[in-house]
Amino acid sequence: FLALKELSEESSLHTSGNYGLLDCVAVLQWVQDNIEGFGGDPHSVTVVGHSSGATLQYALLATPSAKNLFHRQWLASGSPQMNTTLAYAESVNKYLYRATNCTNLRCLRQASATTIALSTAWTTYPNWAAVFDFGFPHRYWSIMNPLTIDGIVLLDPPNVAWAQGKANYVPLIIGNTAQENDLAPVVNMQKYNWTMYRNYVRKIMGEFGPQAVRAVFELYPEQISPQYVYTTASSDIVGICPTSLIASELVPRSHATHVYRYVSTAWAHPRIHVNPTYVPMYAFHAEDITAFWNSSGLVPDKSWAPEPAQLKYTIALRKAISEFMRTGKINSWHTFHSGWTMILGDYGEFLPLPGQYHAAQCNYWESHGYFNYSWNN
Repeated sequence: FLALKELSEESSLHTSGNYGLLDCVAVLQWVQDNIEGFGGDPHSVTVVGHSSGATLQYALLATPSAKNLFHRQWLASGSPQMNTTLAYAESVNKYLYRATNCTNLRCLRQASATTIALSTAWTTYPNWAAVFDFGFPHRYWSIMNPLTIDGIVLLDPPNVAWAQGKANYVPLIIGNTAQENDLAPVVNMQKYNWTMYRNYVRKIMGEFGPQAVRAVFELYPEQISPQYVYTTASSDIVGICPTSLIASELVPRSHATHVYRYVSTAWAHPRIHVNPTYVPMYAFHAEDITAFWNSSGLVPDKSWAPEPAQLKYTIALRKAISEFMRTGKINSWHTFHSGWTMILGDYGEFLPLPGQYHAAQCNYWESHGYFNYSWNN
């Protein structure tokens, strides 16, 4: 995803940076050319992406070279913000020359992989390590989205392309988990008491002023545990609410498609170790994908088998997604463009919620400009 002016100048497309997106297009073209040999249908291709994968698939909606290469999308916990211009990325990435003591592309290409890795701006802007992504936003910290709006590979932000009639229109499922940040929270609050939690909120959200601190306390009452409230509130601010906003902007032209929006509230099983240094407790980032694939490989105890609640959730989710993959619809789900969000709960209880998930909370964060602090993955 490295965009540099010199790379753009030597390219026949006069652009650089979106190489990972072009890889996705190449894979989809390969599917079109070869899938019939495996018994597949090139006219019925569903792309599934989680986290950074969902971000890439979202970008495909505004990628002209991907037109007619896919026919449905399931986007799970991707980045809603996509606004880096090519010129801006080229300017920011000049730091790599300084960091490697290079002055030209030839020098960069001769540098070892270790040199490039050690020279990458992991903890200074553009902050590729994303160390604060899974927590409350920091007012004076941000990460640059690696995808670039160059008008060639990626025409516009996908929601803009959708509104202007320039998108690749396909049925969509747009999902989140209720405690996304419980996968790898910036702060582990599993042993916090409520006083410690309140002090942390005052410290971090206080960067935005006392009104932001009050908003957290009022919109997210103390319940269950500090970890639960912390991951719920922070996930809303940086992930769920911005995604709901983008999903609402994809609705006006969805008359020819179906747009589904869900939030999974099913809690993690204590034996599932997605993160080797932390065991999530609630509806963590990847909980839905983990359940769909029934990923028992994430459980160190190989004698473990999913419990009834997990099995029912997996079966219900697979049934819904399979129907979507075949038809582009889920008859048992209400659509987002008709005003509903699906809540995916324990035991496979999938219930329609009128409007948006956490509407009051999201209205506050959106109206106070917090979309600009949404995560980039």
